[in-house]
Amino acid sequence: MEQRKQTAVEWLVIHLAKKHNEFQALTFYHDHHEEIKQAKQMERSQIQESYCDGFDDGYLLANGEDTEFDDCYLYYQETYGK
Repeated sequence: MEQRKQTAVEWLVIHLAKKHNEFQALTFYHDHHEEIKQAKQMERSQIQESYCDGFDDGYLLANGEDTEFDDCYLYYQETYGK
């Protein structure tokens, strides 16, 4: 079975928690639980939207139609800014 990938938000939470002792890490997670939950939801929505955009562009390309973005770098710039 393939190992599940870690999201950027999950990595950040774990990385910040490791900078503290076990009690402080638990306190950090408890104190920021709602912000972490919101960030994970935002990240999930961004990943899902990006997947759908890529799927739609792939369909357009397969049918010889123009797509909104020619590459992932332009997509990122237009979607999330510089």
